[in-house]
This record gives sequence, structure tokens and C-alpha cells, in this order.
Amino acid sequence: MWDLRRITVYKIISLDLDGTLLDSYGNVSEMNIEVIRMCQSAGALIVVSTGRPPRYTKFSVHKLATPDYVVCYNGAVIYKGEKLVEESFLPTSTGAKIINYLNRFKNMQIAMEINDKVFANFDLSRISPGIIFQFDNFSSKGMRKCSKILVNEMSNKDYISFKEVFDKECNIARTNKGSLVEIMPQGVSKWSALKVILEIEGIDYKDAIAFGDDTNDYEIIKHVGMGVAMENGVAELKKIAKRTAKSNDNNGVAHTLKEIFDFC
Repeated sequence: MWDLRRITVYKIISLDLDGTLLDSYGNVSEMNIEVIRMCQSAGALIVVSTGRPPRYTKFSVHKLATPDYVVCYNGAVIYKGEKLVEESFLPTSTGAKIINYLNRFKNMQIAMEINDKVFANFDLSRISPGIIFQFDNFSSKGMRKCSKILVNEMSNKDYISFKEVFDKECNIARTNKGSLVEIMPQGVSKWSALKVILEIEGIDYKDAIAFGDDTNDYEIIKHVGMGVAMENGVAELKKIAKRTAKSNDNNGVAHTLKEIFDFC
């Protein structure tokens, strides 16, 4: 039997979805669910923190006990339960500059997240079957504020050039084994979102645990009291993490939480 009174050190747990809490088939294991529910029942706050949009996140976490907070778009949107706490957007002027820049390249595949809908200039269904999206030719005219811009299959050379031009105007992350470039508002990250939550809850960053597997988890893993990289995660993340969990296909989140809190 687990002694819930022993959960005293860490007060908040941040969980990435893809490659971390979700297995390779997009499912949450029963073991992960059970341990997370026990942590929450014992008083630990649960934060789901993902680069995904709200529509996807709600679908993915429906098996869990309701998370206390949900962070989407790598920090651009923060929910406490169903209540919107904070929302950040790329300035329309910055978005227009980015689109103008990307349109210089032939056949650049671009998607934009606007009001929890995705607009793309290519058929996204081949990447995410069943996804609901609308086509857009992505002219900078009539540019709308968006939570995130994504670029699919950008070459390494083009990525380096893009980052040199826009690094000071927005937060840029290269994820999904380098195949996806995610562009968020400047200063927005999973770590910036968690700092907002920590301030609301009056919790010190040393009392936070964060799990992740990709480059968009770098800041949060680096700065919390216990940053945990997944075994299947990128090498640069594992270098700065305080510990490494088993892979997402081997209940890494559950096993590590049991070890940290000394569950038996």
C-alpha cells in the first residue's frame, strides 16, 4: 500500500504528452494513469504541458483525473481547469514578416494555429489522419494573430538562416526529430507558462518536477527542481536533466514518480 503522507517534497508535476506521457501509439498506459491519480489525490498539482493545441490535448488526457492546469502551444495558452488563465499571440507584424520570408522558398509547408483551428497550405491529413484544418495560401495581407506557426520539413540550412533572422522576434523550437519547426511568441515557452502557474499557486520552482523528451522541453527541464528526461528523448535534453526516466513505451513517468516519492 502506498503511503500518501510521504509526498512532501514536490508539490507540482508538469507532464509533456507526445514522447513522454503518451506511448508511441498515442495512448496513456493504465500504470501512468494510476500513479498520476495517486499523486493528485495526495495533493500534488498536475500540469499537462504540450506543444499541441487545446482540441488535441482535451482528447489525449480524458482518461486522467482532471489536470489542474493544461498548457498548450508550448506555453502560449494556459488553462486552469476550463478557465483560460493566459493567452499569448505572435504580433501580426511579426507573423506577416515570417510568412513573407517563408514564401521566398518553393513549396514551403506552413501551418498556423488560430483560435484552436489549424490553417495550412498543404494536406495535413497525411501527417495527422483525421485532423480538421482549412487551406490557406498564406499571403501576409490580412494576417491574423496566431498562437503558433509551424513549418514542416525545413532543411537544416534553411532553419539556420531562419533562426538568424527571427531569433530575437519569436521563440523557435525544432522538434519531432528535426522535422518540425515551431514558432511561438517571444518569451513564450513551457517554462514561462509554468512560472505563471507557480506564482498563482505560491509554489517555489524547486518544488516542481517536469518530464519531457524534446527540445521544446529544454528550458523547463533545466530550471525546475527535478527535471526528468525520457530515455527516448533527445541527447541535449538528457545532458541537462537531473535524472532520466524509462522510455514512454515503458511507463517511464510512472516508474520515476514511484521512485521519487518512494511509492511501494
